[in-house]
Amino acid sequence: MAEMQKIRTKVLTWRKNYMFNMHIEKFGYLTGRSLITFKRDFKRAFNTTPQKWLTQKRLELAHYQIAERKVKPIEACYETDFENLFHFSFAFKKQFGYAPTEVAQYNYIHLK
Repeated sequence: MAEMQKIRTKVLTWRKNYMFNMHIEKFGYLTGRSLITFKRDFKRAFNTTPQKWLTQKRLELAHYQIAERKVKPIEACYETDFENLFHFSFAFKKQFGYAPTEVAQYNYIHLK
């Protein structure tokens, strides 16, 4: 159980720094684990893979930027470290059920 707490503590650090382009292998190293052990322990602690967790957090930030800060979808895409707009739009729609452009259009129509 103490081992899970250590993982959670390290992930809290990751949560603060997830926007930096740091590979999952580096987080494994920072927790003193091999990549395979890190992924296994992470999944046990958070019920998801590190990559899915990271993508979810970046999408949540992008949604916030578009909806609240009125950032254009393409700007949110690159600010949240997605490498291309197609992948960003696909992942955004998969997670939220609507495209990032729909959020931007809603803002434009309702904030005139």
